[in-house]
Amino acid sequence: MRSYNEWRPHSSLGGLPPTVYREMLTADVPYYYELLKKKQEKLKEQKKDLMQKLLTGEVRVKI
Repeated sequence: MRSYNEWRPHSSLGGLPPTVYREMLTADVPYYYELLKKKQEKLKEQKKDLMQKLLTGEVRVKI
């Protein structure tokens, strides 16, 4: 397992404090997996919403 200084996913998981991240290093893998799964679901929902706005013309993009 990587040390705290080598790998810091807390910045990509919504700014988790370092203390929570340290607990995650020692926690069970399923707990960390669930956090990543929730983050993935949120990103998919954001993508879906953005695509809908682009297709309806609600949001315009300069090319």
